[in-house]
Amino acid sequence: FSRMTNHIKKIRMLEPTHPTKATGVFKGEASGFLLWNDIQYEKFYDTYTQLINNFWKPSSVNMIQDKKQWGEMDEDIQDAFLDILTMIAGMDSLQTPTLVEILRYIKDPAAKAILANMAQQESIHNESYSYILASLIQV
Repeated sequence: FSRMTNHIKKIRMLEPTHPTKATGVFKGEASGFLLWNDIQYEKFYDTYTQLINNFWKPSSVNMIQDKKQWGEMDEDIQDAFLDILTMIAGMDSLQTPTLVEILRYIKDPAAKAILANMAQQESIHNESYSYILASLIQV
């Protein structure tokens, strides 16, 4: 992020004298007010609604069959699965705070809404790894 801060400054949350429709995602002007019917890039709304439609909760996934299959797997396979799950959980742990940091530099309110949603979904992904682990083994 140090390279980014040399070129782009953190934005103010609201700039009431600037236009509602952003003139740029990172650079340009934007009031900070989000009106979905007055955004610069119409595809942003499509992306936002697609993200909303992707919402799910780990606890809504029934793990009974998975637990049964887990008990039938060779120990080597179980170890490999746990190693991969641990690696993915570690990588995904950085996704939410990274997206939050990027948000601080975005001018366009619609792009902010998209990244905020992505950050929330990354938190859910991370929760799912804990849910999977707790469903398969005694933690």
